[in-house]
Amino acid sequence: MSASPATMSDRKSAAEQALARDLATLREEHHILVVEKRFVPAGFKLIEGYQHEDGRVIIVGEPTSHEVHNCDEMGCTTLSHVIARTSQTRLESLHRLDRCIEAIIAADADFREQAPEGFEGDALTEAIDEAKKIYLPSK
Repeated sequence: MSASPATMSDRKSAAEQALARDLATLREEHHILVVEKRFVPAGFKLIEGYQHEDGRVIIVGEPTSHEVHNCDEMGCTTLSHVIARTSQTRLESLHRLDRCIEAIIAADADFREQAPEGFEGDALTEAIDEAKKIYLPSK
């Protein structure tokens, strides 16, 4: 004999309420961040960061195999490695610098397309070429 629809509905409602209580408890005791893998760009990995109200930023994750990492110096915990310590102001400055470099590289590309035939370059284009080697390393 199967359960009546009302009984099944009551069971589902009780299960949903229990789940809601469990989620509420998790939210009270934990910070939960869920990001679908499809939203993490190819070649990138998701990392954690913490920002203090005074502007300090701590980025945690796994050090790359080629970097020298000193847990005592960085202040790592038993649960995670500190990858970088910085400030919100510095991050914003780096972002603005990235935007400037991208604009210079784009302007340089436009200039080179319009340059007269036989143009060998000058000190500025040579400096931009050097910056590209650093900023846009070949894979």
